[in-house]
Amino acid sequence: MTISPKLQFWCYKDAIENLYVSTVGQPSLVLTPLQAWEQSNPLYFQMCLLIWTNVWTFTRGKLYDWSAVDRLWSISPILYGICYVLHDLYHSGNKLTCPRNAVIALLVTLWGLRLTWNFAIKGGYNNKESEDYRWEIVRNWFKSIRIPFVGRICQELFYLLFVNFYQNTLIWSFVGIPMYLTYEISKITSSWNTMDYSLVFAWSVFFWIESIADYQMFQFQTQKKKFLRNELKVNDAQKKIYERGFFTGGLYSLSRHPNYFAEQCMWWVISLWPMFLQKSVNWSGVPAFLLTLLFQGSTTLAEQISSQKYPDYKIYQQRVSRLIPWFARPMN
Repeated sequence: MTISPKLQFWCYKDAIENLYVSTVGQPSLVLTPLQAWEQSNPLYFQMCLLIWTNVWTFTRGKLYDWSAVDRLWSISPILYGICYVLHDLYHSGNKLTCPRNAVIALLVTLWGLRLTWNFAIKGGYNNKESEDYRWEIVRNWFKSIRIPFVGRICQELFYLLFVNFYQNTLIWSFVGIPMYLTYEISKITSSWNTMDYSLVFAWSVFFWIESIADYQMFQFQTQKKKFLRNELKVNDAQKKIYERGFFTGGLYSLSRHPNYFAEQCMWWVISLWPMFLQKSVNWSGVPAFLLTLLFQGSTTLAEQISSQKYPDYKIYQQRVSRLIPWFARPMN
């Protein structure tokens, strides 16, 4: 079928507007899980999940540390994706009306399970002991403000608005918005085609790149820790590598952050689904764009820390691409 010309860049944004108007008059629609689930529009239950996720991470962050959102980074998208599919089944009499969303939910689940496992084996769920080291540096920025109370107020606002609200909303958006638009546009054109297979293939390629990159980094860090504890016998070449402190082999010889590159590309692929269905650019790419900006900021901070910690890191920066894998001069 031909896509309606009314489906422009901001297609179906009226659903978001209607949800806002409805919840202002009846907040229980997104505060009460059962009532939200009964609504035919899947966004009501999605907003319910998002609100309660914000409450949980904010509370955990105030009691323990700022990495509460980090620990849900790979878990929340699984819940959002699966709930979309279950909501579709529930309101259509156990008949899946949008198979594409089932495929997207499956891909997101595979990504989330692998990333959760990778985070867990590195001790990411050990409460305060596993807080991302960058958050302490960010807090020190606010502590450096000498004006009484201003630094503390700015820190609390930053935690509430960026660390908690913005990041949680971003996590939902790069799953929820593409899946919602795919769900709506599939009502007009639902036949599975070659482009769907192409997107699944492209996503799978980036999934394996991230998996291999994370595995290579984990192996290096594990061996380096053994070397520093004098538990590993190495030759002169290996000794030089471990003493340097950071990994430059494997995929990291082509990109300083191949896992970050692949992660962003996976979400860009997900965002392309409704665009190809609509056959024009729409706002499903906005969350992927914002995620890319977030990665740019976090990567810059991480590299500033690494360049201060490791003397040779600046040489690595000069010789190897920051994100996009590319041929580079070897470090050795």
